[in-house]
Amino acid sequence: MSQELDLRFIIGDDVPKNLELEELAESIKEQGLIHEVTVRQSNKLGYFEVISGRKRVAASRLAGVTTIRAQIRDLNEIEGKILNIHENLRRSNLPWWEQSALVKVLHELRVQEHGQAPTGRPAKDSEKTGWSMRDTAAELGAALGAVSESILLADAVAQDPTLRNCTDRRTALRMVRSAAKRAEAEMFQGAPADFEVNVVYCGDSGKLLKTFDPASFDACITDPPWVRFKDAKFVRDKETMPVFREIYRVLKPDSFLYLFCGLDDYNDYRAFLPDIGFSIAKAPLIWHKTGPQMSRGVARWEYGRNFEFILHAAKGNPSMSRSQQKGSIFACEVLPSRSMVHPNEKPVKLIEEIIEDCTAAGGIVLDPFAGSGSHLHAAKNIGRRYVGIERDAEIHARILERLK
Repeated sequence: MSQELDLRFIIGDDVPKNLELEELAESIKEQGLIHEVTVRQSNKLGYFEVISGRKRVAASRLAGVTTIRAQIRDLNEIEGKILNIHENLRRSNLPWWEQSALVKVLHELRVQEHGQAPTGRPAKDSEKTGWSMRDTAAELGAALGAVSESILLADAVAQDPTLRNCTDRRTALRMVRSAAKRAEAEMFQGAPADFEVNVVYCGDSGKLLKTFDPASFDACITDPPWVRFKDAKFVRDKETMPVFREIYRVLKPDSFLYLFCGLDDYNDYRAFLPDIGFSIAKAPLIWHKTGPQMSRGVARWEYGRNFEFILHAAKGNPSMSRSQQKGSIFACEVLPSRSMVHPNEKPVKLIEEIIEDCTAAGGIVLDPFAGSGSHLHAAKNIGRRYVGIERDAEIHARILERLK
């Protein structure tokens, strides 16, 4: 039943004063209270306790109102909480994280009322017992998947309140799932390998990779021969591209490929790798070469080429090892030519940063075009395992000496 109640005898509306409450009080002054509140008899004789509409009661006090229209319900504590949750879920300005928390609490209250429904398929003609997530979905008129996601998000926000900074539910859900995938990757990347690691083979990559089982490596970071290079010894040949079919096979599901390449090579790989199964990032990563350098083959009227492309590809749908999204430009000083052991050598610091982005401690990194060995050196420095392959015997010997 509904009746006009004296505000002095209503309790349980302890809402902190804020801008939203002040705006609601002004609205009540101008238009009156549009929606009545719900109360129940309090243990304190003659008083009523607010079940739903705490903000409306508090705003009415702030507006100087002395009475309020209320519906008096005979509800127990759980029923009162459930009624309040349903009312809050109807708010149009409800943040996604608050909505998720309310759905979780509603489900828990219903389980408290009815007991947990048994798992698995019920026996034929058996009587339904307990409360399931499907029941919560039916009560809310929502899809089962949406309720499951809400409870997942509520748990995630409880563990990491910074998720509230996400502007929308979809972004938060993507971050939560990425975090779960990262945690799973970290769990498995340190597992023992059933092949020898921290080795460098001398030979043909296409043939040697065939000896590895599928799904052996956590990432591949490599710098294959280019279609054009000042030294013909390091120019791409007919045996280069087929190696990437083997790379795809030996990479684990949900893993990364980073491929340093020249301007001419980038488009070739971008067209070729999707046919194998790789997904290619929409834009290349850029190594911004800082420090003193020379640009060979650049005309006097051209700008210097103080950058290099890194093609970024994925097998499956992997997640970065970090939660924050980085920019696409890696600034790192070039190596002085006198310290290089290979004419196209990359700085170890640059490779370390890339490896940390795409693997967890103990992960196994593959470089089938090992060259200077800097990629393997970087992996070793930051606690990753590695397998390298180099077909030139002289360069292979230099890599072994370097890794000592």
